[in-house]
Amino acid sequence: MYFIPLEEIKGKCRNSVLAFLQKNEQICVQLVANLRKSIKNCYVLYLDPDSRKELYGVISVKSTILHCLPFANPQTETALQHDFVSSFARFFFGKWV
Repeated sequence: MYFIPLEEIKGKCRNSVLAFLQKNEQICVQLVANLRKSIKNCYVLYLDPDSRKELYGVISVKSTILHCLPFANPQTETALQHDFVSSFARFFFGKWV
């Protein structure tokens, strides 16, 4: 899983991120409200950064971590969820700690 800053995403890819957020706005209310103020420290999670077609979610890492991960299922642990947790740990500890 790859974390790409939203500020670096342009054109059709940016539009697909915005469409993703709009589609999931009801479950990602705080994140969407935060992004309307600023996209700084916001990251898009892709399974493949080269194609940027398989979008897993969006997170904002500031004093609070806000997220939109509609594919995460609290009932079961999937390989993607495990990949997200380990990728996020590497990302977070490498960037902020």
